[in-house]
Amino acid sequence: MVIPVGLLNFATEPIPSLLPETPDVPAKVVTTPEEIIILREFLLRGSFLHADDNYGMDKSFRREMKRVFPNKDFVELPYDHPLFHSYYDFPNGLPKVHEHDGKDPQAFGLFNEDRLMVLYTYECDLGDGWENQEVHD
Repeated sequence: MVIPVGLLNFATEPIPSLLPETPDVPAKVVTTPEEIIILREFLLRGSFLHADDNYGMDKSFRREMKRVFPNKDFVELPYDHPLFHSYYDFPNGLPKVHEHDGKDPQAFGLFNEDRLMVLYTYECDLGDGWENQEVHD
């Protein structure tokens, strides 16, 4: 079940899993100083954030995550990462769900020690694969 909420609605209790929703192109991610603090705390306390580049949010999402974790950099996940072999087997990494610029799909992560806190999927548009097919007809 997906429930749209703002981070400020949950200032004291972390949310186990977050999936930011962005409007159609161009998507721009902007967070307030309060949201930065809450998001950092949520992620350090065990929450997980998956952001799927909805074709246009790459620059703003990377900028905002740098505000959340100034000392961390995104690391590209190799094809042998457990994420690609946990439930389903994706030997070639992310699937290409939607064609934008012909680039290969990539998965990037921000880690707290060995734990993946943030998964950022780029150039694959996984969200399109989750939507009703009628949206794309």
